[in-house]
Amino acid sequence: MSRAIELEVNDAVVNEIQDFTEQLAALENGTLHEESWQKRRIWQGIYGQRQTGVQMIRIKIPYGVGTSSQFRAVADLATKMTNSVIH
Repeated sequence: MSRAIELEVNDAVVNEIQDFTEQLAALENGTLHEESWQKRRIWQGIYGQRQTGVQMIRIKIPYGVGTSSQFRAVADLATKMTNSVIH
């Protein structure tokens, strides 16, 4: 017997994504200082690496549980946007 896991995107997640988008826009238009952005992106799980232009992104997977569709989406993004390496 299999059980489907229902995952929902709650208001906190939606607000976090919206806030991140707004902070990125502020950085891009010059109203947010680089140091403030650095603190914010690290808090969000985006880390600069020693190689120029390389970032490591830690994604949040509550309890390590996700649907096959969600994990396929992560793999698809890794294939399209990165060197296809997921750790």
